[in-house]
Amino acid sequence: MSSQVSSTIKIGALNAQSGIETTKGSWQYLLTTHKYFLPHSSEAIRKISDFINSEDLDIITFSEIEGGSFRSKNINQLDLISKFTNLTKKVFFPTVRLSKLFNQGNALCSRYPIIKTENTRLPGMGEPRYLGKAIIEIDGAKITVLTTHLSLNQSTREEQIQYIANTVNKTNGPLILAGDFNIKDISELELIDKTRLRKTPFHKTYPSWNPQSPEDMIFFSPEFELIKSYPYSEEKFSDHLPIIAELKLNV
Repeated sequence: MSSQVSSTIKIGALNAQSGIETTKGSWQYLLTTHKYFLPHSSEAIRKISDFINSEDLDIITFSEIEGGSFRSKNINQLDLISKFTNLTKKVFFPTVRLSKLFNQGNALCSRYPIIKTENTRLPGMGEPRYLGKAIIEIDGAKITVLTTHLSLNQSTREEQIQYIANTVNKTNGPLILAGDFNIKDISELELIDKTRLRKTPFHKTYPSWNPQSPEDMIFFSPEFELIKSYPYSEEKFSDHLPIIAELKLNV
C-alpha cells in the first residue's frame, strides 16, 4: 500500500523582462529601450533572488529570462538566481535566440529534483512561443509543472490556449500550469477553465506600477488545495508583478 503524501508547496510565476527593470511607468520604456539590445547589469536579477528568499518559494517559473547573451553580459540569469537562492534545480526553455545578441526563454527553478523536461513550440505565427514541461519529484510524488508565455495577438493566443487545454487533458496526476498569458480579460481562458484545472483568484499583475490586467496566472489540478494566493508588490523588478500561490498537495 502506498503512503499518503501531504506537502505544502509555495510557487511563484514572474515575467522577468530579461532584467531590463521597467518599473516606474510606460514612459520608462523609452529610457530602457537600449537594454533590449545592449549589455545591462544583473541588478534586477539579484532583486528577484532576494524576493524568492524573502517569500521562501519552493518553485518559481519565469518568462522572458536570459540564458546568457551579449545583452546580459553573457550571464545566465537562471544560474545567477540558483546561486543566490535555495532553488538549485533549474531548467531553461529557450524561445527566441538571435545570434549572440539575446537568448530569451521560459524557465523553472526548484528546490526539488527535476527528473524530466520537454519544450514544445506552440502554434501560431510571429514570435515563437513555447510550452515548457518539467516533472518534479516532491516527497516521492511526481508533479508536472507547465510554464508558458503566450502571444500578444489574441487570435494566436486562442490557438495556443486550445493547444494547452488539449495538453492538460492528456496529462494525468498532479499538475500546475503557470506563466504570462498576455490576456486582457480572464474570459480568454475559458478553454482551460473547462479542463480539470482550477485557477487562483483574479490578480492584476501588469503593468507593475499600476496593475490593470491579470496577465500572469497559476492553475492547479484537484490534487492540490489552494491555501492562499497573492501578487507580490513590495518591490518591483520588472514590468510585471509576480504572482504567488501556496498549495497543499494531497496524493
